[in-house]
Amino acid sequence: IFRYNNNSGLSITKLSNNNTIINCFSYKNCDYKNYGKSADGFSCKLDAGPNNKFINCYSFENSDDGFDNYDNFNSVYYINCIAFNNGNYKLFGEHFKNKWQGNGNGFKLGSKNVTDITYRYIKNCIAFDNQMKGFDQNNAHFTIDINNTIAFNNKSNYKLDRVIFKSNNNNETYRNEKIINFCNQLKSICEQDEIIQKINFMEL
Repeated sequence: IFRYNNNSGLSITKLSNNNTIINCFSYKNCDYKNYGKSADGFSCKLDAGPNNKFINCYSFENSDDGFDNYDNFNSVYYINCIAFNNGNYKLFGEHFKNKWQGNGNGFKLGSKNVTDITYRYIKNCIAFDNQMKGFDQNNAHFTIDINNTIAFNNKSNYKLDRVIFKSNNNNETYRNEKIINFCNQLKSICEQDEIIQKINFMEL
């Protein structure tokens, strides 16, 4: 569990490569001095190396993004991951309202400098209740496989109009009560420092 950090919960940068992050939780991270603009749940950005994978990871209630690949020019894989309620200043204090700089994307997948030689893989992932986008290209132009995802109750659910799809199947925008109930349970259990059983995405 990564929580209450003054920056991202977990960061992978500077050519670090071939890491596999499994069954991890990251929540309520906030860089207060910067008004929330940099504290992601999981950041794999800023020249991180290739083949970093996130499997069964959950990112919620962070001040900036759930998962962030800003200026990451190499391959990243997301499998069975959930991002929700990121970028919500109310979690950190009403006094931030007029100065808040947290973006609040569920999955921020690149930046304007990222081109089509960069690869993203997303399967069985969910993004909801984020303050901005669920799945966001962030002005990037990468190549992607994205399959079996759900995004709802984000300001914008999918912003992927500049990317090149290798596959794009079963990506939905409906509300799923099972998911909401699971995530409410997730929050409660994590805050008690307990370990939740691995989610069975086939049941959602």
